[in-house]
Amino acid sequence: MANDPNLLPDTGALSYYATFDGEGQPTNFYHEAHHGPKLKPIQVYIEGETLRDLPTVQWEMVPNPDCRIPADAVKISDAQWSAFVGADAPV
Repeated sequence: MANDPNLLPDTGALSYYATFDGEGQPTNFYHEAHHGPKLKPIQVYIEGETLRDLPTVQWEMVPNPDCRIPADAVKISDAQWSAFVGADAPV
């Protein structure tokens, strides 16, 4: 059942991203929950070896065109995000 092509793949936890200025200071923050995930799953159909073989289906992760996170944003950890925005910020 783990290889069921009808089930979406586990894409993992949503991540924080940041852009930085020339001195290494963060200028903006982004989160996949608000700005869209960087990658999205799509189903890819693979033809069989012969006409009798049914096509197989697998999932691939591709860039998400609807993501509003800039291409130059860098993935940061929850701890880094908390350190940048302050200790009282929710994680």
